[in-house]
Amino acid sequence: MRLMQLVPEGSQQRNAPCRHIPLNDQGDTLEFLYRSGTDKEIETTFTEWLKTTISRLERERAESLRAAEHPEIHVRGKFVAGG
Repeated sequence: MRLMQLVPEGSQQRNAPCRHIPLNDQGDTLEFLYRSGTDKEIETTFTEWLKTTISRLERERAESLRAAEHPEIHVRGKFVAGG
């Protein structure tokens, strides 16, 4: 996954687009926190986002690998009464 995939569409052409990635449920971004947050708020919010994002990506990767190891096979058949 590329980091740009996390940047909202309307912010991808901005300077430092990664500063516009929503970091929490409130939609806080680094851009917002740099303007209005304390160093502690920035560190805490970004650290939590990073941990959550890494966990999600690891989980998605594990699920993808499991799916590749055990692909679903669909068989179409027709029952014919024997005689």
